[in-house]
Amino acid sequence: MSLPEVGRIASDTTFLLKVVEEYLGGPPWTQEYSKNDVKVWSKGSKNDQIRAFKATALFKGVSGSELFDCIMDSDYRKEWDKSMIESYELCQVHPQSDIGYYSLRSPPGLKNRDFVLQRTWERFDSYYVIACHSVFHKGIPVRKQCIRALTHMNAYIIRQLGTNSCEMTYVTSCDFRGKIPIWVINKATQFMAPRAIQILYKACTKYNTWKKSNNPDYKPWLYPDQINLPLLCWDDLDQTANLGPTDDGGDITSLPTDEPILLDRNDSFNSQEEQKDVEEEEVVEFDSVPVQDQIQSCVNGTSIATVSDSR
Repeated sequence: MSLPEVGRIASDTTFLLKVVEEYLGGPPWTQEYSKNDVKVWSKGSKNDQIRAFKATALFKGVSGSELFDCIMDSDYRKEWDKSMIESYELCQVHPQSDIGYYSLRSPPGLKNRDFVLQRTWERFDSYYVIACHSVFHKGIPVRKQCIRALTHMNAYIIRQLGTNSCEMTYVTSCDFRGKIPIWVINKATQFMAPRAIQILYKACTKYNTWKKSNNPDYKPWLYPDQINLPLLCWDDLDQTANLGPTDDGGDITSLPTDEPILLDRNDSFNSQEEQKDVEEEEVVEFDSVPVQDQIQSCVNGTSIATVSDSR
């Protein structure tokens, strides 16, 4: 069992156990960033000079199933993912996997990036696992206005903690291509990962209210009979796709600031000065994960003793 390579389709969900083993355990991670309530780790990748990054957060007041639904609900993503330009599912690989398109805004002076991704998901005992990697499909050719980026792995590993809290590990290893140097991508990712988690946390707290008014019974990621996507035609896959030009047409002018970061439940992102207005808000807790017990539980399918939510 191994992780799927860029361009290759994963035909089932068994590799998701490898995702848990690879990214919660495996070779030691190096802590890259630790200020206030944010911690980010990295480790070397087989994919040239691109590093894998990991951030972990405790989501108080959000169950594992709520977080899973929030991530999987494409309609809701349009409400909270402000970096997204366009997103849609193209076809179904099997009931727990699809192929889709995602494009996002880049900083001024750089072309926007887009991705063609296979997304696969599964629940293992007290875990939910969602993993994406880049594939090549003839139905989604390269667009002139975007640079086609590559995701080697983008994963969410959600562990249920009691009835009203969960722990999420977010892992990303992407090549944004273009003229952005790899070292800049690696440095920027240290900041992007905690920002993305904070935005997701805020979205989770509002998901149930939104869903009640927006097709509340429609959850094809849970109920395969609701899936209305066509099945993947394997002849439409392209193993040697032309990824298109990499000319950004702009210059790299700055890197993310090294300003201390504080995360709270109600604001998507706050500098140290802005935090003065929200000091009473609950802070999202970031910490490392006791990985060995979690991996053993996931692999064996046994239960982990849950902790009671303090709220």
